[in-house]
Amino acid sequence: MAFATKCRMDLTVICQWKDCSYFSKSQEDFYDHVKDHLPHLEVVSNSESEECYKCLWLNCTLQSTDTEEITWHVKYHGFHAILKAKGDNVAKSHKLPPCTLSSLESNTFPNRGTPLICQWNSCNEKFSGQIELINHVHFYHLLFLQSKSKERVKCQWTGCSLTTTKKSKLIDHVRMHTGDKAVACSHCGQMHANKTKFINHRNRQLPITEQSPQCSHCLVHFPNVRFLRIHMRQHVHLYKCCYCDITCSTVSILSAHIKYRHLPYKPFKCTECSYVCKSKIDLSKHMMTHSGNIFICAQEGCNAQYRTVYSLDRHFEKEHTENPQLSKFACHLCSKTFTRGAKLTKHLCSKHKVTKTSGYSRFEYRREEDGYYRLQTTRLESLEVVEIGEWVVVCDSESKEVAEEDVDDPTPIEHIKNINGTLPIEVKDNENIVISCNVVTTDQDLPPEARVVAIGE
Repeated sequence: MAFATKCRMDLTVICQWKDCSYFSKSQEDFYDHVKDHLPHLEVVSNSESEECYKCLWLNCTLQSTDTEEITWHVKYHGFHAILKAKGDNVAKSHKLPPCTLSSLESNTFPNRGTPLICQWNSCNEKFSGQIELINHVHFYHLLFLQSKSKERVKCQWTGCSLTTTKKSKLIDHVRMHTGDKAVACSHCGQMHANKTKFINHRNRQLPITEQSPQCSHCLVHFPNVRFLRIHMRQHVHLYKCCYCDITCSTVSILSAHIKYRHLPYKPFKCTECSYVCKSKIDLSKHMMTHSGNIFICAQEGCNAQYRTVYSLDRHFEKEHTENPQLSKFACHLCSKTFTRGAKLTKHLCSKHKVTKTSGYSRFEYRREEDGYYRLQTTRLESLEVVEIGEWVVVCDSESKEVAEEDVDDPTPIEHIKNINGTLPIEVKDNENIVISCNVVTTDQDLPPEARVVAIGE
């Protein structure tokens, strides 16, 4: 937080406004100085011959006719400069390696999405700068928030349902709503929510060689063993579905699985026919059957036509490329190769009698160093797999437009362990109408131990 947290650090913030040489060791004084530049904005004509304000900060190209937007923008340069000064201090104290990313956008940041309004408990006070909003929420709302031991505290931001037993966690969470950041990289300009993420940003840029630590699952190299260990956590399956035996590495993947496999809803509807489906991707693929768009091969003398870019690319690789590698999938038990994963799956089941793991409707393939995709034969599974609890579904019964045989039986497993917290799962139709669903989940951290589960034994 910019001024709300009184960090005792020797920091020097430099103004980068055109022809300005001001610098200060005080965050408050520096921010006040930047605001004094607002009356000095240059007025220019844009491409539509409209008069607009031009920002004069170093390497900034923003022009705007909106006085509220340009005011927020100039003030944000002050906020950003303070964060970069803090980043320099962290880099110096931790002896971090230099940033190797491009510095061309070091003073570039996302535009203001919506007006800055405090949405804590319907406060609705409006602000012209990010720091003003951050300090308001901290000093006028969070500092006076009362919490009792082991009692869950709820975020009171409009539309947010997060609860936690620790006030400190809630304060960190609210930073996401207010747009607060802890530090920024002075070289590339990237902002980070906490010091650890900034340190990781710098350390990840250490040179990587063939001798660098490598993930055995996805073959990615990392600058050191610490980052490899962090990365390996994403391969460990921690969460188990209560309706089948599938396990997932993240809550979001489990959420997608439950929506697609167990919810009896197909909320995406075709506007041309009676087709309904479960995802935007499925609907987009279907809509191509109604589209008049035809993709024609650009190769001279070839008039092949296809309905999808993918089909056209496959045609071009097959017919117009020297030594095309059409077979991208390879059997790990014999020398057979295939053009599609479905064909390899059929081969594994019929020829080698490999069976799918309980709860899994398909095999998982990973790309290996020779470029071929082969069967993922192991899965890292936590020794303490968390089983997700029973559904609580809230929706309009008229939304059910799918036969029961299209969906796995969503019968909860008996004797489900009660775990605190909720996993929100939203199903939206193509008119953005939400079907709200919730399951019970957990706040616990991933156990470091894991076991290897063999597939196809």
